[in-house]
Amino acid sequence: MLETGLASAFRAQGGKAVDITLITEGTYPHNMGGVSVWCDQLLREMSEHTFELLSISATGTEKSTWELPSNVARVGTIPSGGRHPGAGRPRTAKAVRACAGALFK
Repeated sequence: MLETGLASAFRAQGGKAVDITLITEGTYPHNMGGVSVWCDQLLREMSEHTFELLSISATGTEKSTWELPSNVARVGTIPSGGRHPGAGRPRTAKAVRACAGALFK
């Protein structure tokens, strides 16, 4: 099985291996709406697979508004930019590096 850099990094930390990484931006699991409903239905209908969610959000501190199904192993949040609470400067470059590193290692 070929693992992404993110999957192998989680495995190295003792995390559970996943089948699918679902990347969202500004939607599931932090907000309601049509795309979020679709994401939730997808996860629930594909219960034979284990998912991780990688959510790109405004600040990275948003709370989940959805009760996640049991086949979601973990949720990661990457702030898309702007000012992170307590930070002195925008974090866009760091967020882009984190996302690219997770996808292309």
